[in-house]
Amino acid sequence: MKLIALILAATVILSLMSVPAIAQEVEPYANLYFADASVAFDTRGYTVFSAFTTYIADRIAVASCSLQVENGDSWETIQYLNPPGYVAMNTVTYSAEKTFSLNCESGKNYRIKAVFSADGHTVVRYSNELDEF
Repeated sequence: MKLIALILAATVILSLMSVPAIAQEVEPYANLYFADASVAFDTRGYTVFSAFTTYIADRIAVASCSLQVENGDSWETIQYLNPPGYVAMNTVTYSAEKTFSLNCESGKNYRIKAVFSADGHTVVRYSNELDEF
């Protein structure tokens, strides 16, 4: 009886060792200071910027932004834009809206590139792509 129990225990242990481990994949923050940041714009140039930091930041703002056009397999900056003037103070959230005057041609893909800054830490985000103007 002890021999059967020993063989059974050895079989269970060996089978557990041969099965690959199944674990939930953990993704670390892409940026330690920003939990999330995003940019969205429409065909009228209306653009929404939002960001969430992982800590209470003294200052959160959009440091710079630009209009890009798709050129083959890459994106080319064609217009530097004045970022929103709003600066969020002593908070974890940032949200600003701005309407840009854009010179876009129908049939080309465009997007907005934004650089968010929180106390000197930065993250770059790209908006949705639009091709109908």
